[in-house]
Amino acid sequence: FPRYERTAPEKVEVLDDLRFAWHYLRQRRGLLGLLWIYAGVNFLLSATAVLQIPLIISFSTETAAGVVLSIAGVGAVAGSLLVSALGTPKRLIRAVLLGILAVGVLTALTGVRESLLLIAVCTTLDFFLSPIINSSSQVVWQTKVAEGVQGRVFALRYMIARIVSPLAILIAGPVADGVFGPLLETNGGLATSVGSMIGTGPGRGIGFIFILGGIGTVALAIAGWSMPRVRNLETELPDLAGRP
Repeated sequence: FPRYERTAPEKVEVLDDLRFAWHYLRQRRGLLGLLWIYAGVNFLLSATAVLQIPLIISFSTETAAGVVLSIAGVGAVAGSLLVSALGTPKRLIRAVLLGILAVGVLTALTGVRESLLLIAVCTTLDFFLSPIINSSSQVVWQTKVAEGVQGRVFALRYMIARIVSPLAILIAGPVADGVFGPLLETNGGLATSVGSMIGTGPGRGIGFIFILGGIGTVALAIAGWSMPRVRNLETELPDLAGRP
């Protein structure tokens, strides 16, 4: 990145900064669309992430859950090392959206059956892809947002993209225990429909949440690709910060 000449900031109010950042993004619809896609993905994947251990221990042990997450952690390290060694893909938006689509498929597969091997493989691949997706997205933001406004714009970006995660975590447990769990009991309302495909009993309601979360994530990736402003973001907006 080129050297940025800083100027002494004037006294400003937080709300003024938020309004400025919002106006900046509204003028750049591709970035705003990408932000909403990320917020949706964060909501869905936060809801499934908090249910990962309950899903595993519904048919196995806490030790098995620890092993699965440890293996998945290796996948995250591998993905990070790959990005560090080779850099981000050339076509960043395509990498982000295809990565989100792949994560959605993997999330849905995680809930399909009670299989430690399947869950371990899907979770590891998910963790492997996350650094690639997130670093590609970060490069987009850092090269499409002018240096002098990145602090304000990124603050609003992080607030919108991440404020949904606590909400998802808050409601995931009650929804699993109070809604989908009973529906996928042996004699539950979905036992003869969804239950005939993914099984019934303890943990199957959580599995169904994974499937729904995965399908929703895939839908968000497809929606992003169907938006020309998002799909063509790299060519429509100039590289204001200078891309290495």
